[in-house]
Amino acid sequence: MGIVSILLVVLIIYVLVKHPEYFALGEIFTRKYKTSDDRYNEQKRHQQEEIDRILDKIHHSGIENLTPQEKETLDRFSNQ
Repeated sequence: MGIVSILLVVLIIYVLVKHPEYFALGEIFTRKYKTSDDRYNEQKRHQQEEIDRILDKIHHSGIENLTPQEKETLDRFSNQ
């Protein structure tokens, strides 16, 4: 009887890890952000990476080589 119990527990853990949506606790394992601050910080980090990429391109290729989307992004962030 002991081996059956162990196998059942292993199966439940496996399914919980591989398919957490099958359990009510699924969101605990799939949630990307713990707090709204985490989400805000991730967005700011992404914005800064985009600005840095554009500024590096300006440094290496000149501002005339920016795409219209890059120019709009740089303008949007410079007004914040």
